[in-house]
Amino acid sequence: MIKKIFTISTAFILLSCMNNAQQESQNKNKELQKTTSTKATDVSYKPLNNYFVKNTVTELKENRFDSEEKFNEVFGAAPVMGEQGKPTTIDFSKESVIAFVLPETDIETKVEPISLTKDTQGNLNLNYKITKGNKQSFTTRPNFAVVINKDETGKVSLNEVK
Repeated sequence: MIKKIFTISTAFILLSCMNNAQQESQNKNKELQKTTSTKATDVSYKPLNNYFVKNTVTELKENRFDSEEKFNEVFGAAPVMGEQGKPTTIDFSKESVIAFVLPETDIETKVEPISLTKDTQGNLNLNYKITKGNKQSFTTRPNFAVVINKDETGKVSLNEVK
C-alpha cells in the first residue's frame, strides 16, 4: 500500500515538473515572438531647414530623394541672416531626404515630423502632425523634410497623427 502511494506521488511530482518546464518553454517562445515580430525600431533623422518647394512643383511624385539632382528639381535653398539661417547641408553620398508637401493654402498651416520608425518588414513609417491656424492674406505650400542615413532603405509611408 505504501509502495502504491509512493509510486503515485512520484508520478504526480514528475508530471507536475514536466508540465511546468513545458509551460516555461511556451512562455519564453511567446515572449521571443513578441519582441522579434511586432517591434518597430526608431530611425534617427534631422529636420531639413531653410528650403522651399519650387512654384513649378504641383505635387510630389516621390517622397524620398536619394540624389541632389532629384532634390533640386523640387526644392530650393532659402537662406536667411544669422547662423540659424543657413540651409541644412545634405551629403547625398551618405544621406537621403524624405519630404511631405501639402497643397497651396491661405490658412496658416504647420506640418512637423513626430517620429520615424522601421517596421519588421523593413518599411519606414514617418508620423507627422498638422496644426492649422487663421486665414492669411497670402498662400503657402506647407511642407517638411527630414534627412536620414542612406542605409535606411524600405518603402516610405507617411502617417498623420491627430
